Amino acid sequence: MKNRPATLKDMALKLNTSVATISRALKNKPDISSEMRERVKNLANELKYQPNSMALNLKFHKSQTIGLVIPKIVHFMFSTMISGILEEAEKYGYNVLICESNQKYDREVRIVGDLMRGKVDGLIICFSNQTRNFNHIEQVVNNAVPLVMLDKSTDNINADQVIVDDYEGAFAAVEHLIQQGYQRIAHINGNETLHHSQARLSGYLDALAKHGLQTEESLIFRAEEFTLEEGMMLGKQIFSHPNKPDAVFSISDDVIIGVHQYLKSQRVAIPKEFGLVGFSDSVLASVIEPSLSSVRQPGYDMGNLAVKRLLELINAEEKDLPTSVQTLTLKTELIIRNSSLRNS
Repeated sequence: MKNRPATLKDMALKLNTSVATISRALKNKPDISSEMRERVKNLANELKYQPNSMALNLKFHKSQTIGLVIPKIVHFMFSTMISGILEEAEKYGYNVLICESNQKYDREVRIVGDLMRGKVDGLIICFSNQTRNFNHIEQVVNNAVPLVMLDKSTDNINADQVIVDDYEGAFAAVEHLIQQGYQRIAHINGNETLHHSQARLSGYLDALAKHGLQTEESLIFRAEEFTLEEGMMLGKQIFSHPNKPDAVFSISDDVIIGVHQYLKSQRVAIPKEFGLVGFSDSVLASVIEPSLSSVRQPGYDMGNLAVKRLLELINAEEKDLPTSVQTLTLKTELIIRNSSLRNS
């Protein structure tokens, strides 16, 4: 705390109470005892507490603007989320300030800081693939700023989230490959600190276990950039494995399409020799040849729900109403195409 401003959470910890109680005491709410109000104000003076500018904007000068931090704007999955966000926000007279992290952690931190100092009423964030430290998001939560994590969430932050059932989607994808006769299935995973990576890895492992297939650490690969070029590089690594697999399930279509292109360059027959399944069902999945099987995420509905939940939090903050943290989980759908239909 020496190197940063004091927050409501800091004071709550010192007085062994809740952030809501601290907030209400600072506002002189009648349901807080005079003794507690005095203790809170004394501590605030001692710590030189300064109310967060974004929270003040929320309380006294609503801007009717939501901040959105997204990894990529020109990306099928994220663009469908944006469409859902914009349509729902417009219904309630809200504007959306769209900021692109470009999958860069440093840029994400800077953007969140700018939004915290600006005049937005709440924040929706989809983390970059590089994000492993969440101090910038803790500052948002500690200052009682309405926040919804979208698609990519973390157990390190106690905040609302709108996600899909990543585990079931991954399990269905891998089980489908097994039912098509593939026996050595590799997995391309991502940032292990994010919930969707953990859940998709668990779905992969449990599907193998259910069907009595051995888990091999050497068949689990890690993507960092989530680009076509990285997918081609990983495709080369996978196909060069001393006991090479016969299928791959990937955390992302962006990566598996690169694998797809590498295999085609090596004249590997897909799906006869090698099966592929991705995740997100991008536009290219149905265009490439052979077409790519993929787990479809309802991006539009996810964005829509994220705005609805954020507006509930904003309204609760405005009226000093209590809220509880919610996780809203949507179903996925496995879209089966030619890249995994070995038995067709």
